[in-house]
Amino acid sequence: MPAVAETRRDDRHQAFAPLRIIVNGREHEIAAAAGRTLLDVLRTDLGRTGAKPGCGEGACGACTVLEGSRAVHAADPGRPGAGLAAMTGEGA
Repeated sequence: MPAVAETRRDDRHQAFAPLRIIVNGREHEIAAAAGRTLLDVLRTDLGRTGAKPGCGEGACGACTVLEGSRAVHAADPGRPGAGLAAMTGEGA
């Protein structure tokens, strides 16, 4: 897998930073903009559509994924984080 270069900017000057996460046992390295949710990264960048947008804030549970043995809401702000290991419905 090609390495993601240092932080870069797109045409709207939004900073992108390399992010390495493990989803369903496979490591992925992507360039993710600050402020994106894990749900957005899973669905848009990785094509994992098992977690759904639902209510958009995590209250309904449609965006739930497993982080280790803990259920987390992928729509929560502040995710994803570097080194995150998550399991979606497709990986269960």
